[in-house]
Amino acid sequence: MYKRDFDEFEVLYTEIAGTVPLTEDRKLHFRQDAICKGKHTYGYFSLEHKTTGSSISRSWTQQWPLKTQVGCYTHVLYCLFPSEEVYGVRINGAGFLKTKFSFERIPIAKTKNSMQVWLWNTLFWLDQIQWNMELLNECKESDEVMMAFPMNTESCSKYFGCPYHDFCLAWHNPLKNCDEVPMGMKQEYWDPMLYRPVHHEMENGVIKE
Repeated sequence: MYKRDFDEFEVLYTEIAGTVPLTEDRKLHFRQDAICKGKHTYGYFSLEHKTTGSSISRSWTQQWPLKTQVGCYTHVLYCLFPSEEVYGVRINGAGFLKTKFSFERIPIAKTKNSMQVWLWNTLFWLDQIQWNMELLNECKESDEVMMAFPMNTESCSKYFGCPYHDFCLAWHNPLKNCDEVPMGMKQEYWDPMLYRPVHHEMENGVIKE
């Protein structure tokens, strides 16, 4: 289906990772599948591979244009290349439903005005994270409720169910139960510069890598 891709664009980088500035004192870590340049149209764009366990639908394709991730990858391109040559992102969608397969490429162009919206949204959520981190520093084990990082109660059943669901029901203040990793759970530290996360698991009460 895509055998003529290399007639249409050139792949410049794959699995590229790094940091780009957002403001004078904030930077954004990123990792993206591929950076390409169109030979006839598009200019510089990020080709991102996305899959779904069903046929590609309108609702599936509509989720991507406003995604923070899409804006992030476009921001990276604006930081690396002349702005007049930046296109945005092309989602390389693949749907797998038993023996039925569907494929679709979703072009998402981002103008400078739409990138301003993305930047405002991104800085808003960074402010929320920073504010909650400051609240967390003031929280104590003796508090009845941990008044930081409120639950996202609208997502408890998404993605086959949140693994922390039982903890949220039982623990009003998780700080009272954070001395060790719960049974069946693990600590995972994500470094976007690595190909895989760093895993730490408990064995006889000792954290091992």
